[in-house]
Amino acid sequence: MVTSTKGWVTKIAVLFIFLLNVETSLVNTALGEISKAFPGTDPVMINLISTFPVFFALIMSFFIGKLAEKYDKKKLLLWSLIIYIIGGLGGAFINGSIAELLIMRAFVGIGAGMSAPLCGSIIADLFEPKEQAMMLGWSNGFSSLLAVLITMLSGWLCAINWTYTFLAYGIFVFVLLLEMYALPSLPAVVAAAEAETKEKPKYTTKQKVKLGLMGLYVLCNLMVGMLLFMKMPILMTQENIGGPVVIATAFSASTVMACISSLLFGYIVRFFKRYTLAIYSILTALAFFIILSAHSADLVIIALAFNGFAMGMMMPALQLKAISTGPKANATYATSIILGSLFVGQILATFVEKALVVFGDPTPRALFLFGGIMFIVYTVAYLIWIFANPKTDAEIASDMSANA
Repeated sequence: MVTSTKGWVTKIAVLFIFLLNVETSLVNTALGEISKAFPGTDPVMINLISTFPVFFALIMSFFIGKLAEKYDKKKLLLWSLIIYIIGGLGGAFINGSIAELLIMRAFVGIGAGMSAPLCGSIIADLFEPKEQAMMLGWSNGFSSLLAVLITMLSGWLCAINWTYTFLAYGIFVFVLLLEMYALPSLPAVVAAAEAETKEKPKYTTKQKVKLGLMGLYVLCNLMVGMLLFMKMPILMTQENIGGPVVIATAFSASTVMACISSLLFGYIVRFFKRYTLAIYSILTALAFFIILSAHSADLVIIALAFNGFAMGMMMPALQLKAISTGPKANATYATSIILGSLFVGQILATFVEKALVVFGDPTPRALFLFGGIMFIVYTVAYLIWIFANPKTDAEIASDMSANA
């Protein structure tokens, strides 16, 4: 541990690091307009604009751990922000082809992939355990609230021209300057010295299998769940339900509700205990069925609000479940499995539409029906799993209540 207490400026700087997680919603606002700007483009290519960064984020997440053992974490974070800003703002100057836009999106993914694994590690280095819990709790709410403003900004910019959407990434120039000023140096020797003094317990074979099943659960959920975000703008544009500002409002409603459920997560998990993830799946299925029948902007916004509330409880619930599966000293490894599965699920989401072509034309509404049915299947499968493992899940519920 580097220090026990940090000033508010440093805490704010740390919280701003988590803002890089809002990038998908920024681009989704413009997907409908981009599809009109490039008529005849394969839908998979349009989907890639949203999910392409995830592929590079996944790759970088495997390398950043090794880099952090050799280089100052602050310097790595600053480089990640520079790469992220180049890719984000670069999209505003691309209007020649989708391929050029995807190159810029790759830079966004590299920057995000470098920063995401560093966030928790930086908090662990800078703060005592009591402050770590507080900072991790604040991070979800803080990033979600600011994401609402940035997403709305991207919608307004998109209403002028879809290329202007990417100018919203300019906010990260401020983040870069803030980190340069307020974040202290974090030499690699600090983390290395601590790691050498600890003996890390190992997972049993049974625990590894359970952790793998959790990763599969996350992968399947994200692979289908992303359809709601990718196809909602297409539906609203094709059926003239709403323009870029309305689309941005729907995404912002999702973000606000995710923030609320994150802040209320402690109460939610105390009430639902081991059924928390089942509630998440049910709410997500409900969101798919609402948007399936929606012919007005109001219903679309309501659907996204339900989905946002569900998403806000998903990640903390999965993290607590992963941590309680094995030795708590292996919490970083357990959560990395969840994060990696999330990235892979987002990548595979791009190709779900293509895979369903064998059953007919996968219109947005057909994909929403598929999503709703799949989340009902996920709910049933999860309920079967927890009833088949009552002892383990009782322990997980106890841990979740204790940590809430």
